[in-house]
Amino acid sequence: MNVAWELQVGVTSLFRKVFGHGRRHGACDAGIGGGKGVDAEKAFDAFLDCRPEFFAVLRDEGPAFGASEVVSPAPDLAGEGMTETAKVTFAAPIDVDGIRLLKYSQMKAAGQPDAWWWGFVTDRAPKDLADAIRVREPTAEFFVQGEVIFRVIEEGKSGGGTASARTMMINESGNPNQSLVLCIVTSDLMGDMTSLPDVSGMFRQ
Repeated sequence: MNVAWELQVGVTSLFRKVFGHGRRHGACDAGIGGGKGVDAEKAFDAFLDCRPEFFAVLRDEGPAFGASEVVSPAPDLAGEGMTETAKVTFAAPIDVDGIRLLKYSQMKAAGQPDAWWWGFVTDRAPKDLADAIRVREPTAEFFVQGEVIFRVIEEGKSGGGTASARTMMINESGNPNQSLVLCIVTSDLMGDMTSLPDVSGMFRQ
């Protein structure tokens, strides 16, 4: 079993502890009018790489999302080993070529090694979202573990058999027509980052 697969098993277990099976995380009325802009598309395309450079792009383009509420720390994201939690609600869904972004979340999970999680609630069911991501990034490959869809972007080189990877996870948000897509990256692949950026600064709240 490779380290990326070991990481996915642990992440799935931790995800369910934090978000809960069937829990309505990030529920939002996707029927209201939404925004659209090349700035938000730049940020989402950077997000698909699951690299720390995403945060620099988001800092530049964050105002395009029109945040209506920023919660940091976010109590509903708190769970065993979870810190640096934050959640941002958009005033209206943000349209990125048919993918409507409803909320943004980020958090840090303690482990061996630690891992950072960040991503969006969307108006797509998990499989539909994976298909839409393939349109933007045709080389993206996904696999299914239980009810969760994973994409392994890069396996790290942590020693001692420690799981290390740059991955993307898509899971139900608790609403059958929505899903949560997260980048999950272990600390050894985060460059010089030691903590997540302040969401208020990125979204100009």
